[in-house]
Amino acid sequence: MKLLKTADEVIEVLAVLKLQKQNALTSTKYNDKVTFKCGCKKTHRVNDPNNKIISVAMPVKFCFLCEN
Repeated sequence: MKLLKTADEVIEVLAVLKLQKQNALTSTKYNDKVTFKCGCKKTHRVNDPNNKIISVAMPVKFCFLCEN
């Protein structure tokens, strides 16, 4: 995972990824130990219902919007 710290970094990565809308195969039913470090400087569970999935990319990439 790469931590994106600036708007320019986000734009650069989004331009390269082939993002797709969340679909029927999108699953966040992971073990609660599966976490990611967010740009808000907190660690979130992947399956936290407070995080909104904005998009997905293959093979397993999520673009989240956290509550912070």
